[in-house]
Amino acid sequence: MMDVTRFVKAPACPRTRSLAAPQDLRAFFENPAAAAFEVRGLSGEELARVRAAVERNRDMTAIVEKIFGDREDKVSAIRELMGLSPDTLPEDLARRITMVALGCVSPELDEQAAARLFEVQPVFAYKLSDTILHLTGEGASLGE
Repeated sequence: MMDVTRFVKAPACPRTRSLAAPQDLRAFFENPAAAAFEVRGLSGEELARVRAAVERNRDMTAIVEKIFGDREDKVSAIRELMGLSPDTLPEDLARRITMVALGCVSPELDEQAAARLFEVQPVFAYKLSDTILHLTGEGASLGE
């Protein structure tokens, strides 16, 4: 039988992993020789935020279309200004950008920096997001 009281009181610490920075990014670190990205697993709330990013992207596109109706030229222009074009931000990319922004411990990245990372180092950025997803799947480390 599970001791629910002990489980609820047990401290939880997200699992982390360090990945060496690609050579081209090392110049942006204080100590290029030790340049690394530390990532962690996400909490349930953060995972929900990742999923909400995709919905937010989809909802904003729908709002723009409703406001401007069938005026395709205006709809396209506004989508482009807002970065909402399905051609420029696929759902998987929106999900992964948010995942890296939330799960990168060091260096801390906001969504703009995470998006830039996907632009200049896409394979490494995907590796970071895959690692975050794997750590999230392992769950937090419970205990002392």
